[in-house]
Amino acid sequence: MKKFLLTVALALVPLATLASTMIGNPSTSVVLVDGDGVYVQKVTAYRCTTGSQIIPVDATLDEWEEAEIEFTSADFCDVIVKVRWTPTEELTSVAVNGYDTLSIDSEGAAFTIDLDETARTATFN
Repeated sequence: MKKFLLTVALALVPLATLASTMIGNPSTSVVLVDGDGVYVQKVTAYRCTTGSQIIPVDATLDEWEEAEIEFTSADFCDVIVKVRWTPTEELTSVAVNGYDTLSIDSEGAAFTIDLDETARTATFN
């Protein structure tokens, strides 16, 4: 019985180490790191408890251009960017990768949401 409990405890350790909390500053930006003429409509951040924050962007970005955005202080479990990769495409929702929980407070580090048109990804950096 003790061996079984020890095995279960050891098996859970790697799962806990995979979780990552990113502590960020409320003032940040969406940056187009690869591409040209990508339209960013909005960023929607879903709180880990209830509710969400919608941050209007309404900007067309060329490579290395950025649009400043502002988060409220909260813990967010999902962040989605609504983009149109090319002028002929429909708006699409892209989940932002690179975290498990985004914790926004005034002491947090500066970060950006990097968009990559070629890979069609959004990543916290």
